[in-house]
Amino acid sequence: MLAWLALFPPHVKLRKIDDIDQCVLFVALPIQGDDPFHAGKNFHFAAWHEDLIESCKRGFVSGAEPCTPEKWWADKCSKLPKDLYYDSPEGRKKLDLNELGKSYVSDEGDDDDYEDNSWVLISEDLSATTEGRSFAEIDLAESHAEWMRDKEQILLKQGYFDTAVRDACVEIEHLLKSHLKTQLFGQRLVDKFEEAIRNQGLPPALSTSIRSRLRGAFQYVRNQYMHNVVELTRVSCMSALWHMSIIRRDLEQVIQFCAKRE
Repeated sequence: MLAWLALFPPHVKLRKIDDIDQCVLFVALPIQGDDPFHAGKNFHFAAWHEDLIESCKRGFVSGAEPCTPEKWWADKCSKLPKDLYYDSPEGRKKLDLNELGKSYVSDEGDDDDYEDNSWVLISEDLSATTEGRSFAEIDLAESHAEWMRDKEQILLKQGYFDTAVRDACVEIEHLLKSHLKTQLFGQRLVDKFEEAIRNQGLPPALSTSIRSRLRGAFQYVRNQYMHNVVELTRVSCMSALWHMSIIRRDLEQVIQFCAKRE
C-alpha cells in the first residue's frame, strides 16, 4: 500500500469518497470536474482497513485512525441526511439507522476489556508521513534486482538518479508511440491510448489498472522529471522507477493482447 501511496507527491492530499466492505476509496486533490469518481479526470487510491491500521500504528500515514465498528457507523450516520426512505412491498418506509447499525457491533466475547479497533476512521485528508515514505523507498531498494533494468542499475551506480527516472519515462512514452503509430506526447498520448484500448476486450482488471496507473504516472512522475531539473535521493529514484516498471509490465501485456486480436 505504501509503495503506491508514495507515488503521490508530499503536497498532494487524498480525500475519502467511499468506504465499503472495509476498503476505502480516495481521490487525489484537487478534484477535477463535478464527479470525484470520474476515472478519466481524477486519480484514485484504494486501501483496506487492515493495511491502513498497520500503517497508522507505525506512524506511516496521517489522516486515519483505528476505531471500533460502532464509532465508524456513528461517523457515517453523522454525514447522512436526517431522514432516509426506501421502497418496500408495503410501500415507502423510513430507514431506521439504529436498527441497521446493529450489524456494526463489536463481538466482545468473554473479555470485558476487549475493544474491537479493526475499523478505520478517516478524520482528515490522507497522506504518507516522512517515515512512511522512507520505509516504502527503502523496502523497494532492497528488492530492486527483481524489477530494475540493467540500464537503470548502471545509471543508479553512477549517481544519475534524475536521468534514470527520465529515461524510464521516455521508454514508456516510446512504447505508446510505437504501438499507436503517432507523434503525440504527454496527456494527449495517454488519451489516444485509452481510446485505442477501449473496445479491445481487455480483462477489466488490466484495463482499469493500466489506465489509472498511466494517468497517475504521467501527472506525478513524467511531467515532473521531463520538464524540471529535480534533485533526487537514491531511494526516491528507486521508488519512481518501481512505479514505472509496473506500468511498463502492464503496458507490454496490453500491447501483446491487442496484437493477438489483429
